[in-house]
Amino acid sequence: MVDGNKINWKEAECVTSQNETVYVNDEGINHIEVAWTTFFRGAESYPSRPVYVKDFKVGIVGSWLVFRIYSGGKNANCVYCVLLTVTDKAGNHDNAMRYLMFDNVNTPHIDNTGHYPIRVESAAQNTSYTWITNASPTIRVKWIRHFANEFHKNAGLLNAIDDYSLNVLPAYDELTGQPPYTRSREEILNGHGIIKFEVALGVDQQGGESLTGATEWFNVNDVEAEEVEITISHQDGDTIRIWIKGQDAIENVIQDNVTVHSDSTPPEIGEMYLTRNGVEYLAVHNSEDLHEMRVIFDAFDDHSGLSVVYWELFDMNNSSFIHGEGSLPVVRVPITVDNSPPHEGSVHDSLPDNPDVDYQQGTQIFASWDGFFDRESGIMLYVYYFGTDCLHHTDVTFPIETPLMTTISTQAEWTVPLPDRYHCTVIAYNRAMQASNPVCSDGVTVDASEPIITDVVVDDIYIKAGLVNDGNGTVWFIDENRERKRVLHASEACM
Repeated sequence: MVDGNKINWKEAECVTSQNETVYVNDEGINHIEVAWTTFFRGAESYPSRPVYVKDFKVGIVGSWLVFRIYSGGKNANCVYCVLLTVTDKAGNHDNAMRYLMFDNVNTPHIDNTGHYPIRVESAAQNTSYTWITNASPTIRVKWIRHFANEFHKNAGLLNAIDDYSLNVLPAYDELTGQPPYTRSREEILNGHGIIKFEVALGVDQQGGESLTGATEWFNVNDVEAEEVEITISHQDGDTIRIWIKGQDAIENVIQDNVTVHSDSTPPEIGEMYLTRNGVEYLAVHNSEDLHEMRVIFDAFDDHSGLSVVYWELFDMNNSSFIHGEGSLPVVRVPITVDNSPPHEGSVHDSLPDNPDVDYQQGTQIFASWDGFFDRESGIMLYVYYFGTDCLHHTDVTFPIETPLMTTISTQAEWTVPLPDRYHCTVIAYNRAMQASNPVCSDGVTVDASEPIITDVVVDDIYIKAGLVNDGNGTVWFIDENRERKRVLHASEACM
């Protein structure tokens, strides 16, 4: 749909109304002719040429013309031209031309094959363009053919439109102009079918974790180059993320990004010394046989890490004489982040699958536990303690020393030194050496003394009444119901 000099792209895709004719009482105008014109898809370097659809008269109409665009054919997605001819009753006429693109099928795409990546050309090639090894704030980014609308490019929809050799005054033709303001006769500048590129930047010191989305965009001036040179301050350890957004002539938008890191300083080598028999910081070797020499050194890089360590052993008196050389691979170990402690379980004063013990005579006591777990990294070890009281977190220090013990088992035993009430406390540690809450058993009482009989009761027994001397000079009268009464002033015969 054409509205003045501006192409309303989205409405042009949705035009479905029937032709509508509004007759106007204007004695000076005879009729208006409208011709839809489509274009051949010429080669990339040649302009498109029109094909006319003539003799389409709609009579005298108002200021709006609504047409139905047929989108069912394979050639429907192309460039259209509207030729408007106004003729008066004397046969005088003027022509006006307007142009538009229609495509409701072909959308831009991002290359996922790896053949056409977004590349930070300022990054080092030997790092696969992922590390910037200089401190320059100027960064050049290139994305040849990473964003593309191949149909718009190859079908000639963005080509220049050829002259029709019609009597159209320049005022009634669109000779120059670029989308989104107009579709004129001049070529639409593009990079593989994309007519507009925008770039946004972000920097952090967290490996890019905080760079979740672009906020401020700026236009790329040279769209055909498919590259841009940007200025951004960065320091060692920074992560830089660059977002690129592409838009085609129908205003379809696609977006992608690339991430690089900054490290312009070399690795550091710390102290270096010999070691022998467990003794470190030696500077003198004890033998001319250098095969038994062991050298300890520190090497690190805080920003990008080490890739490989090269070493060389040469003679100080003659540096050209090499005793040995080689390289040490740097081993990278994946690390799981576990910032939660294990969940505590239960501790029992017994062996596994046995009832909990509260009292015993023997001095060998047992404990078992279950229910401790850690979903992220698992249980690495248990610290346990037998004692007359329970253990607390503050009582545990590494390395573990007696009376505390470590185990990977879920049971333990201990010999008590003295009869008393003893508890077993267990603390579980995960592979990040985080501790669970201490769990203490309810305790077992160890009693090694022999029992003492103090009272004997026999039910339903009858005795003969009489006097009893308890041996301490006290005389008692016990009746037949076994109830006793003290006898005062007993005679000597009763004693």
